[in-house]
Amino acid sequence: VSIGKITQGKLALENIKTRVDLQNGVLSLPQLTAQLAGNPLMAQLHVNAAPPQKMDFGLNARDMNLQPLLQAMGHGNVALGKTTLIIESRTAGDSPRLLADNLDGLVLLKVGSSLLPAETLGPVVTNMLKLLSPGSPLATENKVTCGTVRFKAQDGILTSNGILLDTSLATVLGEGTINLRQENLQLTFQPKTKDAKLAALAGPMFVNGPLSKPGFKMDSVGAVASLASAFLGKDLPVPTAKPVLRVPTVNPAQPDPCTDALDHPTYAPDAATNSAAGISLDAGKEAVQGKVKGLSEKLEKAIGGEKAPPVLKNLLGGEKSPLKGLFGQ
Repeated sequence: VSIGKITQGKLALENIKTRVDLQNGVLSLPQLTAQLAGNPLMAQLHVNAAPPQKMDFGLNARDMNLQPLLQAMGHGNVALGKTTLIIESRTAGDSPRLLADNLDGLVLLKVGSSLLPAETLGPVVTNMLKLLSPGSPLATENKVTCGTVRFKAQDGILTSNGILLDTSLATVLGEGTINLRQENLQLTFQPKTKDAKLAALAGPMFVNGPLSKPGFKMDSVGAVASLASAFLGKDLPVPTAKPVLRVPTVNPAQPDPCTDALDHPTYAPDAATNSAAGISLDAGKEAVQGKVKGLSEKLEKAIGGEKAPPVLKNLLGGEKSPLKGLFGQ
């Protein structure tokens, strides 16, 4: 079979060639070749209609230059680096639900050096970047050194095998799962800002919830402790609700920087047990608790002392205060 072009909106596959075999209820496209925006890609598909229905699908598209496609879609101001997408999947079932539940395989996405104008990011991506690199202003053009996303799938659960993004603002390491059986995800992203002065504010971000409407949440314990550091004027070690992922160092001189950093990680030296100011974590807890107590007493007095509304009194330092015991977790 040879097809000149198939279009869907502004997306076009050209020069499609394949052999189609159909025998005993088994449909096979053993080698399909095509071009996407002038980039060659290869795919294969095998479908066995006999119960239990089985399907194998593979896609291999390496080092694609998608700039012509972006220009056709009206995004010519985005400079996207060479892009690789590899999919290997096997599944079985007679419904979309079962096909998702039984999915096995892998997904690999890699993007090379890119420039993303701020106006093209959209509010969701912009807010995510601000959360991952607090205090760092978004540039007119945001440079991406590289990005690698790897997942392995087994029985409908995709488990990360390496997620790393390196930008001009921060290097971000991710891990977690996408559960097609339960239609939810649980991902953790740990940033490492390029501005060392803002490093303490860059806590983990958790993305979880249903696939149709995932939620974004920062590590509140780490965030409050970071604010306490600023409040004291001291660099305190920051406790987090979950273990912090160690973000590897990305070397832009490597041919495939993000993948190399995942496969052969090197790390910056660990922080000392004491802070840069020489304050131990225990001493820091005592100092913070003392400051919070003193501040709460002053604020309570300012708003009415014992006659202050219970909600405000509890918030500022009473027995039911959400701040109570925070630094003893």
